[in-house]
Amino acid sequence: MKRLITIALLTILSIFNYSYGKVYDSIGKEFEERKYSKIISLAPSITETLMFLGISNEIVGITRYCPKPNDKASIVGGFYDPDIEKIVSLKPDIVFMLKAGSIENYYKLIKLGINVFVLDYPSIDDIENNMLKLSMLLKLPNTNKVQEFKKELIKKTKALSEVIKDKKILVMYSYPLIYTASSNSYVASLIRSTGAINVSDTLASTYQTVTIGIETLIKLSPDIIIITEPYYKDIEKEIRKLGIKSKFIYIPPQIIAPSPLILMALDIIHSSLTNK
Repeated sequence: MKRLITIALLTILSIFNYSYGKVYDSIGKEFEERKYSKIISLAPSITETLMFLGISNEIVGITRYCPKPNDKASIVGGFYDPDIEKIVSLKPDIVFMLKAGSIENYYKLIKLGINVFVLDYPSIDDIENNMLKLSMLLKLPNTNKVQEFKKELIKKTKALSEVIKDKKILVMYSYPLIYTASSNSYVASLIRSTGAINVSDTLASTYQTVTIGIETLIKLSPDIIIITEPYYKDIEKEIRKLGIKSKFIYIPPQIIAPSPLILMALDIIHSSLTNK
């Protein structure tokens, strides 16, 4: 039994490219495993994840779109337009940003001596994987919350698959210029995990999103359209005029982002399809 536990532990550590006392971010940069007392988050999903893990008081900077983790956290711009000067003035121990963010701003911070840890979410599994990685990096006492999240994700995904399997899904981030989830995105990964079909998987893209027009939307003929825009009712009316008879579901953008809040997105979709 001890041998099996050892093998399992070594497997987990290899997944995260982990060596004793060191953790590697999504671009292979090495970081020391320790307590970081001044943290800046440059994405709402990262802030949500840190808060879920119990890291709130240590956050000194967030974007204008992030939830407020504490009373002292300063706004340091946005996801694509962080205030570099403000970030430097806060003297953070570490800054967390998404790989999908601005590479130009990443190098600006690095040149100024700022510790920048990059996270990436190409798959739905990376929500759990990155929580474990953050737990190692920040030396959190246990990972019970991560295990609870995983159990809930499996449970809710299974329940959703019973009503959504083989359905064609399109996630619409904007309209009339339609940005939707590409085959490379964690959202597409989530859709596939339920047995449903991400209709834009057939469209080539190296990014998390792909752009389509009205003609392509009609051709794809999705059974369900998930809209993240707050004026979703107006969008639905416009699309209905095109003769599209899809089921429309609204999910706030912060909930469908790669964070523990994705569990709420699964609940919304399930209740919308079952009227519960």
